[in-house]
Amino acid sequence: MRRFGLEDRCHWLDHLPADQLSGPYNAADCLLLPSRHENFGNVVVEALACDCGVLISDCVGVADSIRTCPGVHIIPRTTQSWRENLLCILSSQRPGLLSREWVAHSFSIPSVAGRFKQTYNLIVKHPHIGEDLMGFSHS
Repeated sequence: MRRFGLEDRCHWLDHLPADQLSGPYNAADCLLLPSRHENFGNVVVEALACDCGVLISDCVGVADSIRTCPGVHIIPRTTQSWRENLLCILSSQRPGLLSREWVAHSFSIPSVAGRFKQTYNLIVKHPHIGEDLMGFSHS
């Protein structure tokens, strides 16, 4: 970060207990997650719930679920992509503004439960779909 003159704009935090996370998320302009592999990425949804923009790699599991959320930037894991997107985000005002409402709707208990129910009903009506999803053979 020093090489790009960004050391005064970036902060690296150690582990924080769950009850202390909202303060840093609300104070941050953007959460960076250049992960090589992340099963879901709860930290991304937590940040968005606080109107904190996110810049994440396309290897983060939640990426496909949040593409339409305001303040989300999903990019490949290349130095050039990260440099360009980071400089762009840091030059903008609060990039995650309005993401809180999107997350509250998309990840609310009723919304998630409704998607589970739709999937369950689809599998009950068409058992082969469940087998395909679980990788079972049809024999």
